[in-house]
Amino acid sequence: MNKSSYLIIVIFFIWGIFLFVGTFHFLKKKPILEDFYVKYNNVISINNKPHYFYPNEFNPYFPAVALLYLPYSLFNYNIAVILFFFTNLLLYFFSIYFLYHKLAINNILIFIVMLLFLPALQAIYLGNTNVIILFFLVLFLFFNNNSDFLQAFFLVILFIIKLYAIFFLIYFLLNKKYKIIMYFFSILIGIMLFSLIFIDYQNYIIYFTKIIFDYRSAWIVRTISNQSVLALLYKLFGHTIENTIPVFYFPKIIFPIYYFYLFIIFTLLILLTKKIKEKNFILNIYIIFIILIFAVNWYHTFTILLIPLIYYYYLTKDKKILDLERVIFLISFILIIIDYNPENLTKKFQLLLTAPKLYGTILLLFLYLNYWKRMKN
Repeated sequence: MNKSSYLIIVIFFIWGIFLFVGTFHFLKKKPILEDFYVKYNNVISINNKPHYFYPNEFNPYFPAVALLYLPYSLFNYNIAVILFFFTNLLLYFFSIYFLYHKLAINNILIFIVMLLFLPALQAIYLGNTNVIILFFLVLFLFFNNNSDFLQAFFLVILFIIKLYAIFFLIYFLLNKKYKIIMYFFSILIGIMLFSLIFIDYQNYIIYFTKIIFDYRSAWIVRTISNQSVLALLYKLFGHTIENTIPVFYFPKIIFPIYYFYLFIIFTLLILLTKKIKEKNFILNIYIIFIILIFAVNWYHTFTILLIPLIYYYYLTKDKKILDLERVIFLISFILIIIDYNPENLTKKFQLLLTAPKLYGTILLLFLYLNYWKRMKN
């Protein structure tokens, strides 16, 4: 190990101590790691209930995700929460360490910026799966050794945690990588069958017949803090669960606009996939498109954008680009890490300001497309 690696480990160790103390002592929030608390209790009760999904609250998670939490259910919550915290902490370190070395960043300041990426810190603090998603996305993009099986395996893990990972199959389908697709469904079916040892098969029946179809209109979509395109349409033309006043009240137009938007987005994605041959470049664009397609984007959902942000920095760090592009990149980064979620909205147009991360994502997509256009010419 060189001096840079030792320095990175020391910085991470100090950062981890501060994060642990801040999460478990100074903040004193109950329950600690509240997202993990919900899933932990849900898994603990698997043997006592016929269904994995909450009976009175919308839960969009794929049933097999219970396998992720089952090992922690072997411990009482006070121990399990610490184990899960350190799992997230280590996976986040390995994610950014892999990115740092794989892309030859060689800038300690950038490593510190990655370490302090606010959406990821919130994901660790809440105890949700976004850091785990980041870790497997990094493995999927950069650490598969061109193995079709490993790519499929990492993608299945991602899909089980978040369904949006299935969009990556578009890339493999358009590039005639049918073997990876075959591996994907084979591994997925195998994991689903294995999960039936622990959870009732009715979970899958409920999931595929009800949960998926309820997703677009669930309460979690219609909140001020949700920063997806669909949530923005609700803010513009409908009502949020906070009963905010829309900019223009016309709820019947929400889904026609949204479906037309999805058609444009998927068409653009297909065209870009056919034209862009550099694999990692187009797959980073896929990550950006996931945010633009997904219906529920909490603050911590944007953790995955750390990959295209750092990859864009890697692409441009030694190349001459316009100062304006650097400014746009900085604005995009700032918008992605800030949050604006006021308790009282006195003016209806303030609703447009509650999605800064979405706007930052759009700017990041613009930068990628502009870079591709310039390199093509």
